[in-house]
Amino acid sequence: MSPGRNWREVKAEAHRLYPELADPQRQAVAAAQLDAYIASHRPTDLRESVGKTQSEVRDLD
Repeated sequence: MSPGRNWREVKAEAHRLYPELADPQRQAVAAAQLDAYIASHRPTDLRESVGKTQSEVRDLD
């Protein structure tokens, strides 16, 4: 069995292989995409957090 790897080593290797991962603009885009993906799977929580009923959300269109 191979020994475990330190997270710092894994991160350093990733940045060495893919230097574009450190680009702040790219990180911001990735974070926004992740937020949108998560939000798309939690519509009830989002609706309830703004105090809307299902009917009110339906009528927004």
